[in-house]
Amino acid sequence: MTQKFAKLSFIIVFVTFVFLRVYFYIPLNTSVGTMDTSFYINSSEVNFPSWEFFTSSRDPTIPLIYKLLKPASGYELTMISKPAEAGNIGFLTRQNGFDRVVIFQMLLSVFCWGILSCTILRHLSHYWVKMLALVMICLFAFSPQMADWDQVLLSESVSFSLSALLLALFIECSFSLTKPKDAEKQTKVYLLSAEFVLVSILLAFTRDTNVYILPITVIFLCPALVIFIKKKSRKTFSVIFLVLSLTIVYIWHQISFQASYRWFLPFLNNMLVNIFPFPERVAFFTARGMPVSATLLNLRGYAEYNGIYNFSEFMNWAKVHGVSAYSNFLIHSPLWALKNIFENLSGIFSENIQPYISGELYSRPKGLILIGDMVHPLSSAVVLEDLIFLLLIILITPQIEKYKSIAWIWICSWLFAVAVTLLVVGYLGETRSVVRHTMGGVVLLRLMLSINILVLADFCFTCIGRSRT
Repeated sequence: MTQKFAKLSFIIVFVTFVFLRVYFYIPLNTSVGTMDTSFYINSSEVNFPSWEFFTSSRDPTIPLIYKLLKPASGYELTMISKPAEAGNIGFLTRQNGFDRVVIFQMLLSVFCWGILSCTILRHLSHYWVKMLALVMICLFAFSPQMADWDQVLLSESVSFSLSALLLALFIECSFSLTKPKDAEKQTKVYLLSAEFVLVSILLAFTRDTNVYILPITVIFLCPALVIFIKKKSRKTFSVIFLVLSLTIVYIWHQISFQASYRWFLPFLNNMLVNIFPFPERVAFFTARGMPVSATLLNLRGYAEYNGIYNFSEFMNWAKVHGVSAYSNFLIHSPLWALKNIFENLSGIFSENIQPYISGELYSRPKGLILIGDMVHPLSSAVVLEDLIFLLLIILITPQIEKYKSIAWIWICSWLFAVAVTLLVVGYLGETRSVVRHTMGGVVLLRLMLSINILVLADFCFTCIGRSRT
C-alpha cells in the first residue's frame, strides 16, 4: 500500500465524519443558555486587556470569545435551561448573537480533534491501527456525547476542544524531546513549546480547575530537564522555557483567581455540606480562627438560600482565610477525600450526555448515542482499565524502539495524572453539579482508554512483525 493511498484514505474518512457531524446537527445556529451564560455575557463587557477582566465573575477565555464574536446588535439570551429544576430543560432555539458562538465552538471542535487525530496517526506505525485510531477519535469527538456541548452556552465545549489540542501538542513535544540527539530540528521544538504554552494559557483560563494541568506538566518535565542538563543537550532550553512559562501562568492564574472571589461560593457550599455537620471538622477550622455559633453551624443547603451571608464575622474570616484553611483541611484529611471520591465514583461516571437540551434533540438517529456510548463508557471501571492497559504498554516496551516506547509511556502517564487530578479537584471544589464539574477528568479518562488500546495494538503488531523476521 502506497503512502499516497494511505493519506488519501485517511482524508476521505475524516471528511466523511466531519460531513456527518455537520449534517446531523443542522441547523448549526441554534443554542440553549444556562444560568451561567449571563455571567459570561457580563464578564465580556469588561475592558480587555485589564486586571478586571481576569478577576471578573467568570474565567476570562469564554468572555473573550464572546467579546470577539459579539455582533453590533449584542446578545439576546431567550432560552435558559435549568435541569436542576424539574420541567425546566431548554429547547434549542435561535438566540441573537449566539449563532456565532455555536458555529465557532463547532469549528474549534472539528479543528482541535482533527489535529489530535492527525497527531496520533503520525506516531503509530501500522496502517490498520491508524485507520482504527482515526475512526475511534472521530467517534469520540463527533458523537452526541461531545458534539451536543457545542450548542450549550457554557465552557465545556471550548474546554474539551482545547484539551484535545493540548494533548496533541504534548504528544508532539514528547516525541520531539525523546528522539535521538539532533534527530529533530530545534526550530520545531521551540515552536511546539511556544504553541503548548499558548494553548495552556487559554485552557487554564477556560475553567479554573484546568489550571492544575500546569503543575502536573511541570512535574513530568522535571526529569527530562535533569537528563538534558546532564547530557548538555540543545533541547534543555525548550524544557526550561516550558517549565518557567507554565509556572508563571500557574502563579498568574492563582493570584487572579484569589482576587476574583470565584472560589468563594464553592467554598461556602463545601463548608455547609462537608464541615458544619461534623463537630471534629468544625474543631479543625475553629483552631484556625473560624468564628462559630450554634446558629451558624445549624445552617444547611446552599449559600444563596440559607442566610449565611448575614454572618458578617464568619464572612470576613472566610474571605481572608477560607482558601488556605480549606486547603489545609484537605491536606490533613487525604483519606477522607479519597474515600469520598471512591464511594461516589459510580455517580461521577453515571452520565455522558449533556442535561440541558430537551429530548427533541434526539429526533436525530438514536444510533448515534448508542455508538457514542461505546467510546464514552458509563462505568467507573474505566479508571482501572486505564491503569491495566498502561501497565501492559510498559511491559511490552522492551520490544519497541526505545524513544517511541518512552514517549508513549510518558504521554499516557501524563494523561492519566492530568485526568485524575481534574476529577479530584472538580469533585472536591464544589458540592453541587458534581458530574459536570468532574467531566473534564472523566472525558480524558474515557479518551485515554481508546488511546491505550490503540498504542497497545500498534506495539503488538510491531512485535508480531519482528517475530516473523
